[in-house]
Amino acid sequence: MHARSRAPAWVGLLACKLAKRQARFITTFHGVYSHGNVLKRLYNSAMLRTPVVIANSQFIRRHIVDVYGYPEERIVVAPRGIDPALFEPATISDATRSAVRAELGVMKGVPLAVMVSRITNWKGHSVFVDAMARCSRNDLHAAFVGEGNPDEIARVKQQIERLGLSDRIFFAGSRRDVPAILAAADLAVSASIRPEAFGRAAIEAQAMKTPVIATNHGGSRETVLPGETGWLVPPGDVAALAAALEEAFADPGRLAVMGTHGREHVLATFTTQQMLEREFSAYEKRTAAP
Repeated sequence: MHARSRAPAWVGLLACKLAKRQARFITTFHGVYSHGNVLKRLYNSAMLRTPVVIANSQFIRRHIVDVYGYPEERIVVAPRGIDPALFEPATISDATRSAVRAELGVMKGVPLAVMVSRITNWKGHSVFVDAMARCSRNDLHAAFVGEGNPDEIARVKQQIERLGLSDRIFFAGSRRDVPAILAAADLAVSASIRPEAFGRAAIEAQAMKTPVIATNHGGSRETVLPGETGWLVPPGDVAALAAALEEAFADPGRLAVMGTHGREHVLATFTTQQMLEREFSAYEKRTAAP
């Protein structure tokens, strides 16, 4: 029985207890759950009532140990992975890239940064908007890809209008062609003001040879190599993000090299095959446990 969140974990624990045959129970801990009081920690404890826990990053592994006192040696880290065949830049033609850019209101040769994430108040869209307003590159365009909280979307749109960026930031909504969007972009941004447990958007972008600017906390520290595949900036730091944007677009040749290194990095570390092998090793460890 493999549970990946708290409610299913409680159901799974009960099912294992009621089962006529012995069942092995294991969980994947993939988020920093709220743990500010005894009741919340009790609710979260379902994820740790097993001799083996899977964490989706070293950051989450450390969180489990520090917050809950769970033994570090019983945690198997299995980072999320991408399918290299799906996230393969060679399959995206120049015509497709041009068509995607046209849909986003950006012509060939115009600098384009994308944020692929749900639009919520902690993903940092507002920080990115302020950074664009501060950035000296007046030709820089951006696209926000993803749905989100209607109130937050309205608030960000008002901010964009107030700063005079309405003609440079495009809301693409939910899209099914994320690999093509990433291939068409020059840069991807992950501006989360709270730590990402892992940060799948960063590895997807790098897999498509698109360098990343991410915030320097959480799982991003494990997925982005500063100076090699992208940049890490302090969370919520508008000036630092603006400076990173200017540095990124100052040297297109360096961006291309970083893109190549990014794909190499992801293929070496963050594929679905590697993820499955690590999860299977956790299954083997669990079946060997009492």
